[in-house]
Amino acid sequence: MRMHQLITKEPTWVREYEAMLEALKQAGGDPSAITSGKFATLVVSANKVLAKSELPGIRFEAEEIPTGIKARIVVESGVKIPQPVHLCFGMLAQEGIQEIIVRYEIGEDAQVAFLAHCTFPNAKQLKHLMEAEIYIGASARMSSTESP
Repeated sequence: MRMHQLITKEPTWVREYEAMLEALKQAGGDPSAITSGKFATLVVSANKVLAKSELPGIRFEAEEIPTGIKARIVVESGVKIPQPVHLCFGMLAQEGIQEIIVRYEIGEDAQVAFLAHCTFPNAKQLKHLMEAEIYIGASARMSSTESP
């Protein structure tokens, strides 16, 4: 079984990653969906990609921008991903802005479902902004849901 890939071993990021998983758990989500390696996952805190797990036929490209990330999510033509792809976006800070600018490219005859977990456990004056471009090939199917 594949385990997800922590992007860095720097202790601050590891603590931030663990705090994001704990916030997901407190909100009623299942952190094992993120950590098991059974699902394709992308974990972003503020403007840092903390972890990702890619499966055959799906890949994540992401770059940090000052207030968030710019990402490209590609599902190759003909690929059918049976389990939801987990996208975990959040911030631990009380104040700030998180912008997620994402381009989804779903190839011809592909099938994928995204499950977004957005967690902001300490938010007081925080904005979470998302902008998406979605390209879906012929006979492809894509769905997106938000959940704890």
